[in-house]
Amino acid sequence: MKTAALTKYRQRLADGKIAAFPDWDVTAQQRAAVRRALLGALDKLIALGRYGTVEAATEILRKCVERLNALDEGFICTIEREELCDVLYDIGDFCGLDADEEWVDEWRDW
Repeated sequence: MKTAALTKYRQRLADGKIAAFPDWDVTAQQRAAVRRALLGALDKLIALGRYGTVEAATEILRKCVERLNALDEGFICTIEREELCDVLYDIGDFCGLDADEEWVDEWRDW
């Protein structure tokens, strides 16, 4: 588990320095809810520490995707889906998950 990389990524996401979400045609509340879901997952992953397991990270990321499923009211379309997947796969990479396995697709409804 690359906690330093997760911490840095979290800060960049919180500061709006990750080029995801700004052009979405959604309400400010929807954008904030998506950001909160991702930041919450990052907080939990960071809390696992550097000895956190891939299994524990997988569970946290699955719950994050399920939270995004619950938030989606039809606003997660192609562009939003691609940006969310990019962010989730970046995060998963820091946790030892392989993006080539397309694990997000197993859990997402969008």
